[in-house]
Amino acid sequence: MPRPQEFDPAKARDAALRLFWRQGYQATSLSELTGAMAISRSSFYGAFVDKRALFCDCLDIFAERTLAWMTRASGAQGPLQSLEHFFLFDPAPKAPGEPSWGCLLINTTLEMASVDEGLCAHASSHLTRIEQQMASTLRDAGYDPKAADDHAGLLMLLLSGVRVAARRTTTPKAQHAQIAAAFRMLEAALARSHAPERPS
Repeated sequence: MPRPQEFDPAKARDAALRLFWRQGYQATSLSELTGAMAISRSSFYGAFVDKRALFCDCLDIFAERTLAWMTRASGAQGPLQSLEHFFLFDPAPKAPGEPSWGCLLINTTLEMASVDEGLCAHASSHLTRIEQQMASTLRDAGYDPKAADDHAGLLMLLLSGVRVAARRTTTPKAQHAQIAAAFRMLEAALARSHAPERPS
C-alpha cells in the first residue's frame, strides 16, 4: 500500500513555479527544486514525474492565473483601463528592490527557442491565448473584430518588450511612460474609428 503524501502538492508546485520563474528552466537544478519545494527526490518523482513535466504544469498554472486575472480586471474596470493595468502590474512575488522576473511564458519562449521546441511551443500556445483574450477585451472596448485582432498583436509585441526590459535596467518610470504612450495611441485609434465621416 503506497504511503500517503506528507506534503501539499499545490504548495510544492507553487514553490517550483516561483523558482522556475526567477531562474529559468535550464538554470534550475533538481536539488534546487526539491529544496525549494521541501520534498525528497523520491517524493518529487512520485508526485511530479520529472522536471520537464513539472515545468509544463507550472506553465499551465501561470497561464491560467494570468487569464483569470485579465478576466477579473476587465469586469472591474473599463476594457482599455484593465489592459493598461495588466501591463503595469508586476505579479512576481519578489523581494523589495529585486529586479522584475518578467513573464514566465515570454521568458520560456526566449530561453527554449533553440533548445527545446516542445517547451517553446507549449509556452507560445499560452501566449496565443493571452493575445486572444486581449483581442476580446478590445472588442468589448468598441474595436471592430479585424482592428481588435491587429491591435492585440501589437499589444503582444509591446508586452514582450516591456517584460524583457523589466528584467534589465529600465526604470519603472520609463516603462510606465512607454506603456501610457501606447495606450494613448490605442484610445486615439478607437476614437478615430468612431468619429463620424466628414461629408465630401
